[in-house]
Amino acid sequence: MEKRMDTRLKNLSDNPIVIETKASGFAPDPVATLEQTLEFSFFEGRETHHAFPHTTGWRTLPFSVFSSPLEHDAVTHLDGYGDIAVVPGDAVLIPAGVRHKSDVDCAGGVRALWMHFTFRLLGGLDLFAMVSSPGRITGQAAEEGRAAMREVIRHYTAVADNPLATMAARRLAATRFLHFLLDICPVKPEMHQRIADSQRLARVLAHLHAHYAEPMRRDDLLRLARLSRSHFHTLFHSVTGMGPMEYLKHRRIQAAQTALLTTDASVREIAHAVGYGDAFHFTRLFTAAVGCSPREFRHRNFT
Repeated sequence: MEKRMDTRLKNLSDNPIVIETKASGFAPDPVATLEQTLEFSFFEGRETHHAFPHTTGWRTLPFSVFSSPLEHDAVTHLDGYGDIAVVPGDAVLIPAGVRHKSDVDCAGGVRALWMHFTFRLLGGLDLFAMVSSPGRITGQAAEEGRAAMREVIRHYTAVADNPLATMAARRLAATRFLHFLLDICPVKPEMHQRIADSQRLARVLAHLHAHYAEPMRRDDLLRLARLSRSHFHTLFHSVTGMGPMEYLKHRRIQAAQTALLTTDASVREIAHAVGYGDAFHFTRLFTAAVGCSPREFRHRNFT
């Protein structure tokens, strides 16, 4: 029987931890727009030891992963990057939604420091819609990344004696980590156009990000966009790479993945929380999108 959570499942439209405060409205200046819409969420991070043999199995996670082996080697298989051999001192950066698996093939096992996180901006778009991960990170860059990661983990897992001071420390740590990422991640050629197009869709993207669990129709989004139907669909696809209803389903499935990994809520509770009244229908959609059932996804990724 599936374990049920001890407390009521909160609205999954809220990220578990958001340290950036969104301003109301969107400024025409792209830098101001990015500042106003930037959100950082920390999900989990710590140092662990995996004995030999160990594998995560192939998986696709709803958040990005930054990981660095501290003792012994490991191999990460990453779609689009191939096999990445990482040794102590290296690091690997895996964007949310990228299929991957990590294997421990050293008799001594692997001790690693890792973190799950997201940066979102422009109404909920993932940072890696704008920049590309280098995959493997080495040398001084990897050392700087580990130091920035340790700061994030330390401030997000510490007891908050002074909430204001803790908020400031978290913001500073997240900004330092973001600065590190932007130093090592090449900007995608379409970044400037995507930012401009996102500004034109600001109302729609913000609504989808905040209210994806609510009933929503394509015409509702069209009215928010204040664009012609054809222009709206062309613009939306250029920003997100998918149509509005497909993007809505993607956001719901992504929120469900996060809930499966960060709460003890039942599959039925999660289905309702992300906008599906029928848990069986939700399970079919989830399985088609992720490649396994919600229960199997939770079991695989809790190990």
